[in-house]
Amino acid sequence: LLADAEVIYTIFDQNTYSSIDDDDNDGFAAKISLQYFPNLDKLKPEFSVNYRQIGKNLNTFAELSDPLANYEAIQIPDTLANHTWNARIKFQIDDFISPAFRYSRTKAPDFVYQDYYELTGNSKQRLFLPAANYRFARLERDYEHGQTYNFDLHNLDGTYKFGIVQLKAFYRNKNTVQENEESTLNLQNQNWQLGVQTAGLKKLSS
Repeated sequence: LLADAEVIYTIFDQNTYSSIDDDDNDGFAAKISLQYFPNLDKLKPEFSVNYRQIGKNLNTFAELSDPLANYEAIQIPDTLANHTWNARIKFQIDDFISPAFRYSRTKAPDFVYQDYYELTGNSKQRLFLPAANYRFARLERDYEHGQTYNFDLHNLDGTYKFGIVQLKAFYRNKNTVQENEESTLNLQNQNWQLGVQTAGLKKLSS
């Protein structure tokens, strides 16, 4: 069992030479994490849970959020007071496949509630089965003023190597639905990629 804690405390005075609004100079953020690794050789499970809270007056030199989460609109901005519960379970089965599931719940008071689900799976090439990576993610966001924002994401890529040739394939599908009292916006994005490349050659690639 591993336990970890982090605390950030900031002082930022936007009007240094005045006492106006000095009550909003102090900000903080805190994170507590627990990880557990049961002794199961064939499965190698990992369990983790963490709690993060960000105060409304926090002011840091850089964002605390993950760049990928920001790109996919998963992360609530650090400028908003919010708290998040996050839980994850992962397995490494027979050194071949690694499934994982994650759930997080975020609340920014008087602004938004958010639920995020993620399922991933990675497998190595074995016999006639290609190496593959799969990811499913779902975001459900409900704003206090009545607007909702949801998306479903599927990512699948695979590679199969034989001799000096490697086959590659990629598929991505994202469906986004944004609703308010007046309108509904539906967006769908699909990408396909297929490729062949050389593999294992030091002086030639194509």
